[in-house]
Amino acid sequence: MNPKPLLLVIGCVVIAACAADPPADGVEAEAEGDVYSLAIGFWAPNEEELIKLMIRQSEAPLQRGEVSEDELAQVAQQMASRQVLEFRQDFTTMMYDERGSDLGTVKILATRPERGEIDADWEAADGELEKATIVLDGDRLTVKHREGDGSPDKTPTIVFDRIPQEEGIRRIDAIKKAGGN
Repeated sequence: MNPKPLLLVIGCVVIAACAADPPADGVEAEAEGDVYSLAIGFWAPNEEELIKLMIRQSEAPLQRGEVSEDELAQVAQQMASRQVLEFRQDFTTMMYDERGSDLGTVKILATRPERGEIDADWEAADGELEKATIVLDGDRLTVKHREGDGSPDKTPTIVFDRIPQEEGIRRIDAIKKAGGN
């Protein structure tokens, strides 16, 4: 199975999130209701959720025997270990993966602090726009495609787990050494 199309989908989903210097572990939002500040820091794809997503998206190849669930799980594990999403204070994001790094900017349209949600338009450096809802729940961040951008089912729901700053930097260095920049 070629993981590149899925890498592109995941990269497009997260290219433009929200972002700058990560807060110390356990730091709460500066102001009550400041949902965006909770996203600042480093995030990695949740391996289990990525495996589920890949299995859902590969139903036909699985049925034809072109790929196995074990093979998909191996690809998902590799992808999860080779991607980092960084949210910054200046409302930019940086997605690091095997293809390099992609800068995005975010425009917050609405927040629902009681539900930990942000509706945002994210724009990649190449001008591609993604409409999404970010849901923050502790150390889990979920990016959901939002209706209304003219592209039904443009991107899947992607789940990320917060990683410590040191781990994020270590992963980014490893991605760069592997040719991802």
